Amino acid sequence: MVETEGGMSEIANSIGATVWRFDENYRVYKNKHGGPDYRSHWRECRITAETTRSWIAGPYGKIPKRGDHDGWALSVKEVDDDVWAKDTRCKIVRLVERCDVHTLRNIANIIGYKPPAAESSG
Repeated sequence: MVETEGGMSEIANSIGATVWRFDENYRVYKNKHGGPDYRSHWRECRITAETTRSWIAGPYGKIPKRGDHDGWALSVKEVDDDVWAKDTRCKIVRLVERCDVHTLRNIANIIGYKPPAAESSG
């Protein structure tokens, strides 16, 4: 995928290109006692047609060329990033909830968090 001027995404040789659609109803269970495998929700499909504003991906519908493409991944890296975030976010949140104040302030600086100014009581 290539980002062009004006925020429009471009998939090289669009027709026939592989894309992925997140399908929450599609589930694969890796073992009997666990939940569904998150990665399996990402269903591979191909671009079958295109308009000036979107790509058509088989039975899954249209992918906008401009702006967000929520529920769609235009590359394996996007799928991998989403799976990593899903697998890791809660673990990081739990660790942040238990960290000391010095570490918490460092995290706040890294992510650009600015606490609201203290209100004067007067």
